[in-house]
Amino acid sequence: MAEVISPEIWRLWAEDHDYMISSRGRVWSRPRPRTKGGVLTFYVGSRGYPQVKLRGKTRNLHELVAVTFLPLRLSGQEVRHRNGDSTNCWASNLRWGTRSQNMLDSVAHGTHNRARITHCPADHEYTLENTRVYRGMRYCITCRESRPR
Repeated sequence: MAEVISPEIWRLWAEDHDYMISSRGRVWSRPRPRTKGGVLTFYVGSRGYPQVKLRGKTRNLHELVAVTFLPLRLSGQEVRHRNGDSTNCWASNLRWGTRSQNMLDSVAHGTHNRARITHCPADHEYTLENTRVYRGMRYCITCRESRPR
């Protein structure tokens, strides 16, 4: 069965009506005296998120799309990517959630840096039998027991 792709929808950006945001993660700028306008080019920032400059200020593309297309954000919520791909800024891939939900998503998607670590610094595997969790950190039981007291 063929995948149905929703049409691209453009909406004015609430903060500045010289820009329109697309449901597919694109930004359009109105022509002005110093700029020709059109669809802006984004770049991927150091944290892996697409960014675009609007009026000299760097903005995360997923934030622009979420604020424009998702229901109202509650206090303390941030953007979550449904498929774990931080470069996919389509409105259908974004949702609001808590920091905790976002971290759980990153573990589930395999994108959390610490979750990918499978062995302690001494190369003992983190298994159920060989691992203890204390204050949110994993500890190797073999290393703990071999330390002099």
